[in-house]
Order: sequence, then structure tokens, then C-alpha cells
Amino acid sequence: MVTNHSKSIIDNLLESVYYKTHVTICSYEQSIVEIMIDLDCTISEALEVDFDMHLVDTNSTIDLVDYLEGRLNQDLYKVSMLMQIYTYQIPDFKLKPLT
Repeated sequence: MVTNHSKSIIDNLLESVYYKTHVTICSYEQSIVEIMIDLDCTISEALEVDFDMHLVDTNSTIDLVDYLEGRLNQDLYKVSMLMQIYTYQIPDFKLKPLT
């Protein structure tokens, strides 16, 4: 699913923003951003694509949360945020290219 274009964007972002700070980004977050770039979609749509690719039962809240906990290294704050976006409890967003 990753194209050379999205990979270079992510690599540049990580290098410029996260390389010399204490903030880390996990590979799952990176893969969601890459899906958003490649498919020009919102974060909830990218999550849906990821869930489909990994055969997660989207009708089961327990399956969704368990899957996200595993992918996000047990970071419950991030799991909560993504679940709120996925269930439309907080606003969804789409990446916009800088011009």
C-alpha cells in the first residue's frame, strides 16, 4: 500500500519533526498516515482500510480495541483517540498538502 511518494513524505516528516526530540511515533501511526496520503482519505477511512487489511471485526468493539492496543504498544490514550475518531465522537480529519 505504501508508495515511494508517501514513504518519502513520511521519512522527511520524521526527520524534521521527530528525529532530535523525545517524541516517538510508532510504525502503526506511520502506516495510517501513509494510507491517508496514498488514498487521499480521512483518518477514519484509513483506519477502516487497515481494519479490512488485517481482518478485524469492525462490529466488535472488543476486537477493535484489542487490535489497536496491540498495534499502539498498549498506549490507551492513543487507542481512545482513534476509537473516538472512528466512531465519530470527535471530528475526523484529512491531510492537506502544503503549497
